[in-house]
This record gives sequence, C-alpha cells and structure tokens, in this order.
Amino acid sequence: MRIGLLTFVCALILYVWTAAPTIAWGGGDSAKLALWVHRGEIGYAAESHPLYVTLGRLFASLPLGGDLAYRLNLFSAVCAALAVCAMCVLCGELTGSAFAAACAAAAFALSHTFWLHAVLTEVYALHLLLLLSALACLLRWDRTGKNRDLYLSAGLLGAGVANHILTVWALPGVVYLIWSRGRVAPHPPPFQGAKPLSPPPSPTRGGREGAGGGRGGVRLLGGVVAAGCLGASPLLYAMAKGASQFGLFSVFRTATGLGSAGHITFHLERLPLYGAYLFYQFPALGFALGWVGLYRLFRRDRRIALALALIGVPYLLFPVVWDFRDHYQFALSFYACFAVGIAPGICALSHRLSGRRVEALALGLLIGLPLITYASAPALCRLLHVDPVRARTLPHRDNARYFLWPSKRGDDGARRYGTGALRAVAPDAVIVGDYTPALVLTYLREVEGLRPDVTIRYTADVQEQLRLIAEQIDHRPVYAATLEDRAGLSARLYLRRDTLPPDYEVIPEPPVYRVVKKN
Repeated sequence: MRIGLLTFVCALILYVWTAAPTIAWGGGDSAKLALWVHRGEIGYAAESHPLYVTLGRLFASLPLGGDLAYRLNLFSAVCAALAVCAMCVLCGELTGSAFAAACAAAAFALSHTFWLHAVLTEVYALHLLLLLSALACLLRWDRTGKNRDLYLSAGLLGAGVANHILTVWALPGVVYLIWSRGRVAPHPPPFQGAKPLSPPPSPTRGGREGAGGGRGGVRLLGGVVAAGCLGASPLLYAMAKGASQFGLFSVFRTATGLGSAGHITFHLERLPLYGAYLFYQFPALGFALGWVGLYRLFRRDRRIALALALIGVPYLLFPVVWDFRDHYQFALSFYACFAVGIAPGICALSHRLSGRRVEALALGLLIGLPLITYASAPALCRLLHVDPVRARTLPHRDNARYFLWPSKRGDDGARRYGTGALRAVAPDAVIVGDYTPALVLTYLREVEGLRPDVTIRYTADVQEQLRLIAEQIDHRPVYAATLEDRAGLSARLYLRRDTLPPDYEVIPEPPVYRVVKKN
C-alpha cells in the first residue's frame, strides 16, 4: 500500500508539473470535452463519455485556479496518477513483489502515450484508472475468493463503460478469468521470493461458486450484473432518456457504436507501426523486460497470461480494423497490459542478477531511458530530416515536439491561435474549418465569451466546408480557419488552397485566411 501511495504522489507531481496550462490542440477532443463539461452535456452516443462529463464537471468546480481547460487538464493528471497507483497494486497482486510492482508502475507512468494523455483534457486517464483498478480487484478476488472484490471489479468495469465504450473490449479476458477460476490445475509455483499468482483451488473457491453453478452461482451472477449496472448508471440513465424519444434499438445501436460497423477496414500494415510505437513507449530495457515477463508469466500461469492477452490484444487490433483519426491512442490499453509484463520481467532479472545495485540500475534505466528518448527524438528527427509524425500544420505548434515529447508545460499554442483568430476577423464574420481549429475557437467564444458576434461552422468534410463558404461569401465576411499547404496530406481531409474554386481569392489575415471572390 505504501509503495502504491508513493507511485501516486510521484506520478501526480510529474503530471501536474507537465500539464498544459490552458486549452490544448489535443486533436480537437480537448476543446470538445471542455465544451461538454461547460454545457453539462451528457449523451449516450459511443463518443459521449457521460461519466467523464459528470466527474469532470464536479472536479472543475473546485477552486483550483486557471481556466476551465486547465482544471480539466488537472483532472486528467489526478486520474492518471491514480491509474499508476492501480498498476502498482495490480502488479503487486500478480507477483507479490513490491519492487517489481513499483518498476512496472514507473515504466507505465512514463510511457509516451499515457503521459501525453495525462496532461490534456482527455478521457483515457480515467479509462485506464477504471480498467486497471477493475483488474486489480479481479486478481484479488481470484486469490482470496472474497466476492466483494468481484462485485467491486464489476462496478468499476461498468463505470468504465460509462466513461468509454471501448471498455467492453476487456470483457473476453475478464469473463475467461472468472469462468476458469478453480478449473485449471495444477497451479504453478510462485515467482522467486513471491507469493503464488493463484492459490490452489479449495472447495469454497473452486467448487460450484467458481463454476457459476447452483444457487450460489446465481446469486454471484446477479450481484455482478447489479454492480456493473450501478457503475454504468450515468450511461444507462442517458440511454433511458433517449429511448423514450428514439426507441430502444436506435439508442442501443448509437451507444454501442454499431452504426460504425460498416466502416470496418483492415490496415494490417499498421501492425509493424504499432510494434515501433510499443518500443517508443518502453525504450530498450522496458521493452525487453515486458516480453521476458510475459513469457515468464505464460510459463508460470498460462491461465492468467491468456486472460491478460484476451484483454490487451483486442485493444491492439481495434485501430487495425477500424479507421479512426488519431488511431494511435486506442492502443493505450494494450500498452498498459504490456506494462504489467514488466513486473514478472523484473522478478526474472532479480532472480538472475540479485543485488541492490542491479535493482537500482534497472529502476534508473526504466525512468531515465524514456526521458532521454522523448527529449532527444524531436531534435534527432530534424537533424535527419525525417517526419515520423506526418501531422497536419497548425499555428504555434511544432509537430515533432508536440507529438514526440509528452510534456505540455507552457504549451499555449491553441489559445494563442484562437485569441489571435478572433481578434483578426471582421465583425459578424463566419469562420469555416475542420474539427480541431474550429472547436478551439468555439471553446473560446462559448466558454470565455470572446467575440459572440462571430459564427463558427465546422465539419470534417472538405466539400461541405466549400459549400458553407459559398453559402455565406456574398452575405458576410468569410474566413477559413486554416489552410493546409503541405505536400502529402490529403485534400479530402484538410482544406487546401488548390481545392478552392478558381474565382476565389485567399487573403492571409494571420492566423486565419479571408476568402473573397475575385473582382
């Protein structure tokens, strides 16, 4: 418990220190979530995140200073630090080694994508807090047989679904672990110097209750379902309200994201890319220890290893079979499952190379190598003239540093763009843009009351943006929020000069572009 508290405090200091001081670009999601919190907008669609909006609204009401966006960035920092603590507890349950648990938690805390989302207004820190806490409770139930831990795990998973529908992808592994409890024998020996992963089955553990049979199994199942529904109550409440208007089937289809099933596409070429992403999360030692630990876990307890794989691998496959913008973030839960493997990897290392100096060196490398890698990567990319990010151009944003270095301390680029744009446009103007810049402008106008005379229209469809410009250009001053001129970026995704009609002229009024008809 003490080591978990220590990891929480250290992670919280790191995340608060490196949190964005105001609204951040964040792919547009940061501004969108801040707007929903400001409005109290609790929906049931797959992208609505009702639990995040509810908790974020409560947290943002605290007297913490700064603007709404900054307080929500701090909310992410707190959730992320608690998730690191949950990782420590989970790995302690798995290995029985406090030092191995602390090493895995440290590697996870400094993993690139998790750290990046710990300092922005995003839902993934809360998502991983709930998922890792649920898995820690599930392992404790598996070890002790106390059903209260199983009910708590179910409630946390239900809350996870209310925060992000992707939590359901963990259910195959969770169901397998519950179903197989007490059925697999013989149980493996413990890790060197640690307690067993799973104690031998007993009549009370491995009998009818573990198999889900008899009245005890029915009561257990009912308690699990009730706890899950209680955790998911923010989503269920929103769905119930929607069902009265649109019908249960329509609401269920929207809430589960089944409407996007027609957009399934296979991007198998992304698998090597995610291998590179994984190495970037845990440079060198963490990457090696993760694979060693997962192999060691498989040899020691195939049941636990298989459950972990059934939880983590679907999160890796999700961005491979569905085409999403910013798809890299959907693999975060897979990275977390990989980080769990670092704990048994540390146990293996300690068994072969015992000694305080070896342990101190391992912990130092797990902390130091990511910091060195992230800090040097942007300069190295510029030196070698490579662009691994290939992100769109936005004012006041260095893409290499923004995406490769997780810290957002002092990053006010989105605010500088938004306030500059709203100062530059003429009275009663219309600004047309895509999701990311237009939502930053909408946040500043709606939350902070800047330029209420300005209309902001946004859509991801470039042809729709052109239609909106044509609709307004004869009646009001019209501006493009951004224009993308970089070669290699799709004209289908971003408005470009060469996609504008030939009778339009673009007049730069930094950081926006006024669009007028020639003559």
